[in-house]
Amino acid sequence: MLIKAKMTAKNSTLLLCYVSIMLITFLSVFGAVYFAQDAIFNSAYGLEKEGKKEQVFSIKHVGPEPTYHKGFTPKFTVTEIELLERIVTAESQGESLEGKIAVVNVILNRVDSENYPGTVEEVIFQRGQFNPTWDGSLERVNDITPKTQEAVGRAIDGQHEVPSDTLFFMNQEIAEDFTVQQTRQYVKTIGNHTFFK
Repeated sequence: MLIKAKMTAKNSTLLLCYVSIMLITFLSVFGAVYFAQDAIFNSAYGLEKEGKKEQVFSIKHVGPEPTYHKGFTPKFTVTEIELLERIVTAESQGESLEGKIAVVNVILNRVDSENYPGTVEEVIFQRGQFNPTWDGSLERVNDITPKTQEAVGRAIDGQHEVPSDTLFFMNQEIAEDFTVQQTRQYVKTIGNHTFFK
C-alpha cells in the first residue's frame, strides 16, 4: 500500500511537470506567432514602427496618373492618398462616384474626429473597423480606376456627399453585425452603402 501511494505521488508529480512543460511550450509558440503576425501586419501595410514609415504599396493606376496631389503642398502624403484609393477600391467596388466619395468622407471625418485616431493609416487600420484590412481584400487590390482616383481627389479637395459628422457606413446586404444600424442615426443610402452618424 505504501509503495502504491509513493508511485501515485511520483506519477502526479511527473504529470504536473509534463502539463507545465506543454503549457509553457504552447504559450511560447502562441506568443511568438501573435507578435510575428502583428509585425507582419504592420510591415505589410506600411504602419509606423519606431518612428519609421515605409511605403510598401506598388499600385498600377488604370488610366492617367493622378494629378490632384502634384504641384502643391498636399494635406495628405502620396502614401496616404494611395491607401485611400486602395481602401475605396476594396470597400466600394462597383459603386458610383458619389458613393466612393462618401466612403472617403467617412474616413476623413474619422481622421478629424476626436473619437478616432488622427491619421488616415491609423483610421483605416484601426482593428475591427474596415473589413478589407483583415479579410485580405485590401492586399488583393492591384488596379486603381480613374473613377476611384477622381473620388479620392474630390474628397480630399473638400467635396462632401455626406455630412462631416457621418462616421459609419455599411452594406446591409452582406453585413453580419447590425449594431451601427441599431444604435446610430441614419444619414442616407448611396448605392449599396447606408451611411450613419
